[in-house]
Amino acid sequence: MLSRIDYCNVVFAGLPATTLAPLRRVMNAAIRYVAGLRPRDHVSSAQRDLQWLPIEQRIVYKLCVMMHAVHIGTAPEYIHDLVTPLFHLGR
Repeated sequence: MLSRIDYCNVVFAGLPATTLAPLRRVMNAAIRYVAGLRPRDHVSSAQRDLQWLPIEQRIVYKLCVMMHAVHIGTAPEYIHDLVTPLFHLGR
């Protein structure tokens, strides 16, 4: 389930919360299913217990991991080629 939520979610970086709301609803439904909660139960404590990051933090984490891979040279060539010119603008 989480791999489907995480797939290409980096494109949502910087978008308003209303755009992320459908992803958040899917994540909340997954938490309810895994934790055995009822539809009206709050998911915050179950999310913490499962150690699942909220959608916004998942996106930031994935971006950080991708930029780390670019920095150390393990990112795919096409990502490295997209990001590298941006690094040179500041130099």
